Amino acid sequence: MTATTSIRLDACAKTFANGIRALWPIDLHVRPGETLALLGPSGCGKTTLLRIIAGLEQPDSGGRVFFGDSDVTLEATERRGIGMVFQNYALFPNLSVAENIAYGLRVRREDAARRSHRVAEMLAMVHMTEFADRPVSRLSGGQKQRVALARALAPAPKVLLLDEPLTALDAKLRETLRSEMADLLARLQITTVLVTHDQAEAMSLGTRVAVMSRGRLEQVGPPQELYDAPRSAFVAEFVGSMNRLRARLIDGRVELGGDTALHYRPHDVHLVNESDAMPTGRVVARFFLGGVTRYVVELVDGQRLIVDAFGRSSASIGESFGVKLGRATEVGNAVTHDAHLSD
Repeated sequence: MTATTSIRLDACAKTFANGIRALWPIDLHVRPGETLALLGPSGCGKTTLLRIIAGLEQPDSGGRVFFGDSDVTLEATERRGIGMVFQNYALFPNLSVAENIAYGLRVRREDAARRSHRVAEMLAMVHMTEFADRPVSRLSGGQKQRVALARALAPAPKVLLLDEPLTALDAKLRETLRSEMADLLARLQITTVLVTHDQAEAMSLGTRVAVMSRGRLEQVGPPQELYDAPRSAFVAEFVGSMNRLRARLIDGRVELGGDTALHYRPHDVHLVNESDAMPTGRVVARFFLGGVTRYVVELVDGQRLIVDAFGRSSASIGESFGVKLGRATEVGNAVTHDAHLSD
């Protein structure tokens, strides 16, 4: 098993020469052997944070990066014991698959026998043995991704850094390789930091997920915790789909209006007979998503809710229903109640 290490960031901020603040001071601990997914919209600072871990950027004065007990803040990238996979894979087009995987071992001056054995291990691990002698220019996108991952892992790094590694692939291939990568990381138990803006990727690969916004950490925790118990409005609405309803909760009943925001996941909103809940809502859009039909329902006061109905559902656009609310999550505290809307 690959030797792993923890990563600790102490007060790591980043201000670029033009005065733009990319990161506010961040404290973060990545446990040995876990996969931490940095999730957030474009420009939130997640790639800058990854580059600080890699040594490709220096934090502002006072910031420190530790691998285990070692302060590596000023240590060069090549001395940190990391493997990296980038969005564009950065493979050498003039080299074969095997030669690309062996590159890092050559740089480290591993002997030929050791290189050959390790390359064979990596080829088998990523199911590319039969392509060992093929030029990478003749590979598909998914095959290139496998080669890039094998090359990063060949020198047995202590830390693996992945920067949007599946972005360039089509949706079906992303899903397949995401599953393969999750299995591989679980088996290797290598400390991994993954940058992504794809929620499904973060939730399926991350042991924990760190949600970022505007250069700050909003929340760090297991995927289900972020989904069920978001600590901020940003996390509530960024992780999964979320309804924000302007309403008041009075004696177990939800009254429309007011300045309070109640949050409901689409699967916790239900369409029932008009006589079973008040007020009614009118279906204004319908999307068939396979096992789920997603509706957009306009309430009597003009607010709109997303409703996910599982299994076969035949509600039509323009049809009216009563709206029943199930589990609600209050931002900052996970609270549940069953309620009907009332005027």
